[in-house]
Amino acid sequence: MTVENSFCLLKSEAYLFRKAAYIERLIRESGLEIVDVWKVKLTFRDVFRMYPGLMPRITMTLRLLPLLYVDLFIVRGPAAVRRMRELKYQLRREMWGLKAGGFLHTPDNSVECRDHMLIMAERRARLLYSLKG
Repeated sequence: MTVENSFCLLKSEAYLFRKAAYIERLIRESGLEIVDVWKVKLTFRDVFRMYPGLMPRITMTLRLLPLLYVDLFIVRGPAAVRRMRELKYQLRREMWGLKAGGFLHTPDNSVECRDHMLIMAERRARLLYSLKG
């Protein structure tokens, strides 16, 4: 299996229901390595770039609140994109009892991983820049 990078973006309900540490622990227990943790604050434009449909845009805007910084775990390991997607659905079923919605966002494929990481890297870069000034 190819070693690759992926990510896990925590949504507001991960903090509201105090599941952030639990999610981090499950990622580590799955055998994936968390190689970095970024604080990101996405804009409305970012959310619209990441989610093409109207309903996902509306719900994600409410859940990623552009006024808040959220954690983004950069993960690495064999088949990381596929394994994080599977872990996402496992966590959602466990916490909500369904496959859809809640707690975290991970990419569904390598193209989405690349595109979303570029968007989030822009937000991280701006945060680092603002801390220097």
